[in-house]
Amino acid sequence: MSDRSSDIRNGLVATLYAALVVLFLLGPIVIAVIVGFSSGSRLEFPIPGVSLRWFREALSNIHYQQGLWNSLVIGLGNAVIATVVGTCAALAL
Repeated sequence: MSDRSSDIRNGLVATLYAALVVLFLLGPIVIAVIVGFSSGSRLEFPIPGVSLRWFREALSNIHYQQGLWNSLVIGLGNAVIATVVGTCAALAL
């Protein structure tokens, strides 16, 4: 009987640990997304309103535009290469 309760306890500990790791990894991303939709001019919680102001400002900056374009070109190139190589490997196997 003690083996079963030990297994349940270990499973709960593992689940809690995994949940904390996911929260630790996704927390900053969630905060950045929330702040990205803020209408305020500085970081504050709760956000004063919802707006696309920061996205408009980022997309109007030439450096962000160039970086976005470079990322899209590299991502598309990688997707094409991975598709071709993956298909060839699948056919070979």
